[in-house]
Parts: sequence; C-alpha cells; structure tokens
Amino acid sequence: MYLIRHGDALPDASQVRAGTYDDQDLTALGLRQAAALAARLRSTRFDAIYSSPLGRAMQTAEPLAQVLGLDIHTELDLREVDFTGIEPAPGPGTAPADLAAHLRAQIDRLITVAMSSGRWDDLPGVEDRAAFRARVASAHDHLATRHPGGRIACFSHAGTVNVYVATVLGLDRDYFFPTVNTSISVVRVNGARRVVLALNDICHLREAGLLRLTE
Repeated sequence: MYLIRHGDALPDASQVRAGTYDDQDLTALGLRQAAALAARLRSTRFDAIYSSPLGRAMQTAEPLAQVLGLDIHTELDLREVDFTGIEPAPGPGTAPADLAAHLRAQIDRLITVAMSSGRWDDLPGVEDRAAFRARVASAHDHLATRHPGGRIACFSHAGTVNVYVATVLGLDRDYFFPTVNTSISVVRVNGARRVVLALNDICHLREAGLLRLTE
C-alpha cells in the first residue's frame, strides 16, 4: 500500500480561492510535484488508485492515473483530520493576500502543535482523535482486503498518513513525522500483519529539483 500525501496547496495571493484550506487547488508547485510523482511511478504496477475526496488529493492522483490508465476511486475516510472548527474562516471580501496569509498561519499552527505534542486533542475544535484514528485505520485495512497480493496507491494527507503509520507502529501519537508533499510511505498488509517498508520517500522531488527543505 503506497501512502502518498497530496502536492503543495498553500497558495499565494495570486492563486488563493475564497474559502478554507479544503477549497484550495494545488498550486503551480503542487502540480509540478504531482507530475514528478507520476514520472517516478509510471513503471510501477498498481491494481487500483484511491484518493481522499478533497480536491488537493484528487488533483495529485490525476497525473499518475492518466499515465497508468486507471480510474481514481474516492474514499471518504481517507480525508484529513477535520480542523474546520478551530476558528472561523475569513469572511467574504477578504483580500487575497490576507486570505493566503491566514491559511498559511493556520496550517503552520496545526503542524507546530501536532509535532510538539503529537495529539490532535491539544487543539480544541479538531476532530476527536480516537474517531480519526479508527476511521483511518479501518479505511486502509478495508482497502487492503480488496486487493490481496496486489499493490494500491492511496492519496491522502499529512495527518491521515501519520495516524495510519502510527497505528501500524503502535505509537500513541497522531502525528510523528513531517510528511513532505507527494512523499511516499509504503505499508505491506498481510491479514493482521502490517509492516512499514518506507517512510517519507521524496527521491522524485530531489531528482526534479523540487525538494523544499522547509516543508
């Protein structure tokens, strides 16, 4: 099971769309990252491609799906931890520069808290951590049972990848590593036995000159 985080979706003022982070498309950088990922995996055989329904994940999956001639199947429970309740979204008419700055500050705050404590419940208004862990683990394990002996790609989010790998490793953390955009983590599932084979592989970004060490 290839666990792939979406490409960059934090826009500047020229690319930002009204709404929340979930309303944003991939940035120009994110599109280049998705293309580099597809080039990296074009010779890898996949039985299926699954994606979170959020646009940034679906858009990241599209280049690989096109190269391989596969459909993208959406899975609701691959979506990111719900943090829309932590603070109100900027109102209509917010200047693009202010909206872009707000989105970046919000994501920086989430990652700072997640990396320091490792627990989503340290942020009031975030989805219940036990419910998040349960839905993510159940979703991945269910997808694995659909393809015994096969290989699948699951496009999702930093929080989603973190919490599933943490569950596999038996870690009581919801977030334990800084998941780079379009990084690949690999888990082999054999019944109840799950083994982490790779974590945060970003070779395709380095080769394409897209590696941002500040991610």
